[in-house]
Amino acid sequence: MSRRDPGGDLSRSYEGAAVLEALLAASGAAHPIDAIKAVFQQAQADGASPSEVFPALFEGEPHFASPEDARRLYGNLFGLWDRVAAGELEEPRARPEKPAAPAVIAPPAEIEGKVLPDGFVQAALGALTTLPEKERTKQRDRFEQRESAVCEAIRELGLPPGAELAGLDLAFEVWLLCGWALGARAGRTDFVRLQKPAPRGSQPALERFIAEWLGEAELDEEEPLTSQDRAKLEPLLRQAAEQLAPAPVSSSN
Repeated sequence: MSRRDPGGDLSRSYEGAAVLEALLAASGAAHPIDAIKAVFQQAQADGASPSEVFPALFEGEPHFASPEDARRLYGNLFGLWDRVAAGELEEPRARPEKPAAPAVIAPPAEIEGKVLPDGFVQAALGALTTLPEKERTKQRDRFEQRESAVCEAIRELGLPPGAELAGLDLAFEVWLLCGWALGARAGRTDFVRLQKPAPRGSQPALERFIAEWLGEAELDEEEPLTSQDRAKLEPLLRQAAEQLAPAPVSSSN
């Protein structure tokens, strides 16, 4: 490839010292970046152009494995030239690595009885927080189709949009927990019964889950749930939990 100034449609992008030094070494020019920056500073002070400076970096004709390597090398040189001209002598900060997605936690095994224990709910929280988005969307669609009664009951509470969405989100998670715990034994919600207060104590672990979830929603920094909206949601959601996880019938003496 000619040592003339390529100019034109090159992407003038400096990818950092490690990349440029490796590209230079592969083409037959081994120079530390600090030395190249000093050369560029002096050349710019003298009014020289890149077409005068770049060829001097090579002892002979540069060689490249492919045209793409040549374009990338010169794109990096032009990018560094522009940075030096702007007084940006420090190396660009590396982009923070995208955090790895958390490992998916499988839902806990179905329980034998009818009352969800605290241990099951705690284990299910891990599965909830790592549920893949595609699976969450699929299950959310199933929930809204199957449990239209609780969805409609929440919508009829007249809540602000944020509180209504919080109620639907929590109802979905309660439904998912009950399905994981009871499988085919899980119940379904009934719109009329959702208007009645739920008896306390038949599913204490679910009640605690609901209370803690709503408590965290009240502390949300962007759109906190108000105590008035919580007072409307909590009894309805407790009743939904009672219907989704029907408690065992007490035997009479």
